[in-house]
Amino acid sequence: MKKRFSKILILAFFVFFAFAPVDYAAADTASAIDEIVGEMEDLYSYADTDFNIPAIEAAQAELGTLTDGQLDAIAGPLVTTEVTEKYAGTDLYDKDEWNRLITKLMAFTYLNDTDSNQLKADIENFRVEFSPHFKILFGEEITMDDLARLLQATRDQISSVIGVSGAGILANDDNQDMIDKMTRYLFDALDAGASQPGNEMFQNKFVELGWNKELLVQQSKILAAYIDLDGDARRSLALIAIRSETDPIDDDFLSIGDKPTYTVTIMGKDASSLVGWHSLNSSVVKVEETDQGFEIEAVGIGTAELLAYRYYPGDGSGSEPEIDWLVRFDVTVEGDILYGDVNDDDIITSSDHQRLFEHLNGTNPLTGDALIASDVNKDGITTSSDHQRLFEHLNGTNPLS
Repeated sequence: MKKRFSKILILAFFVFFAFAPVDYAAADTASAIDEIVGEMEDLYSYADTDFNIPAIEAAQAELGTLTDGQLDAIAGPLVTTEVTEKYAGTDLYDKDEWNRLITKLMAFTYLNDTDSNQLKADIENFRVEFSPHFKILFGEEITMDDLARLLQATRDQISSVIGVSGAGILANDDNQDMIDKMTRYLFDALDAGASQPGNEMFQNKFVELGWNKELLVQQSKILAAYIDLDGDARRSLALIAIRSETDPIDDDFLSIGDKPTYTVTIMGKDASSLVGWHSLNSSVVKVEETDQGFEIEAVGIGTAELLAYRYYPGDGSGSEPEIDWLVRFDVTVEGDILYGDVNDDDIITSSDHQRLFEHLNGTNPLTGDALIASDVNKDGITTSSDHQRLFEHLNGTNPLS
């Protein structure tokens, strides 16, 4: 069984699994690419089509507009003295080709082709194109078994790298902090995985190139500044990764008046106290923020989708629930409430109209099921509009259904 963190780590391990040297066994290479495609499809199942996919597609489109100067700013600093020495005696190094290939490699995390065959073809074509450079940069002694062992070790390190406080950061720090932390967590886990027994061959690979975590993060930020100026694509990628590591919540069934609580678990950590809640149908399920947190209440018959979302920067003022959601599920409220039957005699008559009037003028307040039934227009609150709506039903101009 795959470990849950494989969905996030695919972003960090693209370079190793997709672009291994061409003289690896063909079956092993095909299997690795198939696994990448499968995990990418799984990962992008957590993307929404209203914000995430358009943002990532927009960043991909910007790649084609990069100038030579921008490409050099992205990839040029990675041509260290050590890299230059690696290419000495070969005719493979060409500045323009290097800039294009390295930029394309760094931008592969923005790849989101929904056609699995096209995605597989894109990866394979670039693998063939990049493989000669991979050999020069990383050598030919690494095997697929070595890569698999490193991936497993890195997966095992994620939880300890992130920790309890890290899960909280992912739930309620601002967007830029979330993006920065996600990137660094992955590099930290990779470092920790490479230090495990049997993975010694990987420990010095980046050092031998004169590359370190700070340099790679810096160049990733430069790339993002050109193709993702508003940060929406990086925000989407981080959200997708966090959603993939947030435990699902089963659809629920409630009765009117129920006030349920739900547990939100991110990467094995309870983040329930750090998230906000939002209902997409407040006439069925109402959510109110209180001094003690969020109160969820079933107020009408029907189905509503509930969203647990990133609540930031501490007071929720920066949150956009329908973008920042981490987990979403349906809540169906069942019951036999007859709206308008406020005196609970199983029929709607002028007596109900009078009883509702008494509630509204404060002489005889409604409670319990009677109060729920008084919300004739099902907007979550009883007002004079409900009294008017009940009148329209009784005089036959606008029957309730």
